[in-house]
Amino acid sequence: MSQRRQTVWYQYNSRQFCLSEADRRLHHLYCDMYVYGLLLLGLVASTHGSCMFGKPITEMSKYGTVSQFCMYKGLKMQVGSHIKTADCIECNCGANGLHCCGFGIKAGVVQPPDGCKVVGDGCKMLVVKSDDETKDCFSGNSLVKQ
Repeated sequence: MSQRRQTVWYQYNSRQFCLSEADRRLHHLYCDMYVYGLLLLGLVASTHGSCMFGKPITEMSKYGTVSQFCMYKGLKMQVGSHIKTADCIECNCGANGLHCCGFGIKAGVVQPPDGCKVVGDGCKMLVVKSDDETKDCFSGNSLVKQ
């Protein structure tokens, strides 16, 4: 007795195509794996970025020269310039103004997995065990350099 292959017609973007039942299952398996992979990444550590924006400042000298700049914490930045600060902030000054974002430990709010927490080492962000900050959250290996 021969087994008949079941085929199913699908429509996607106004096009019709045919998949065997086995191909359809494989397609769903890959889609499920992709979605579960994204969910797993979300469980590892989710982050919400922190950025700020500011308008450019225009000044005219007593001689009539017009100049534009951005201001960050009392520092005048020329349009087209870029700085990275020791307090983990990166700023770009452009014609549209100042754009500053935290990086590393100042990148935003991070939600580590259960049993772990986030600590800073300079600007570097480390995810460590809650009960032992010297151990990496994921591998359990010691982070202390001897």
